[in-house]
Amino acid sequence: MMSRGAAVGYRAEAMYMKWGRTMQRQGKILAVDDDPNNIAILEELLAEDYDLETTTSGEQALEVAQTFRPDVILLDIMMPGMDGYQVCQRLREQGAFKYTKIIMVSARAMVPERLEGYKAGADDYITKPFDGDEFLAKIQTYLRLKRAEEADRVRHAMTVKAMDDLRAPLAMVRSAVSDIGADSPAKTDARLHRQLDEANDCLDQIDTIINNLLEASGHYAGEAELQPTTFETQ
Repeated sequence: MMSRGAAVGYRAEAMYMKWGRTMQRQGKILAVDDDPNNIAILEELLAEDYDLETTTSGEQALEVAQTFRPDVILLDIMMPGMDGYQVCQRLREQGAFKYTKIIMVSARAMVPERLEGYKAGADDYITKPFDGDEFLAKIQTYLRLKRAEEADRVRHAMTVKAMDDLRAPLAMVRSAVSDIGADSPAKTDARLHRQLDEANDCLDQIDTIINNLLEASGHYAGEAELQPTTFETQ
């Protein structure tokens, strides 16, 4: 039978390997533009090196995004029906796209348009017509940023899992120390009770370290709040 420690290590390794496979794949890009000429330009620039999907409306973009799960979305602003601002806001309302990089691509480059895009949740703004080399460099930059954030989330999840897995055995040890103390009257074995008190102090220190690691990991990963878990033993 696999030991608890070995099982924890195996799960952590599996999580890391899964993340590694994800990092090795091509970047997934969704381009949204109602102008076929613009779509053709984006396909010429991106199709050879990236996993590219294209749509010509905001409504279609929302549907494709659910299954395609892009790393980067290139989003035109002025489209019939649902415009780019609305699409961006709808995507940001869904947790699945919290870390997806959304870049507005539009000929409208005035400050009010840019501010409206950022308010809707866009990460950046590219003005048409754009320079191809700069455009590709920006895509690479946001793909690296997305992957770095994914790595942070994996590390955070592994830390939380490892710390939580430590709580149950710690609770069992604390219960055993308590039982030994209850079965040994203090008057007859003062030395043992001093040792048990020291053991409890060590357990408290370990518990504090776990809470501090969880809190630090949560802040680093952008978590809103982490609540300590209490384990009860019978």
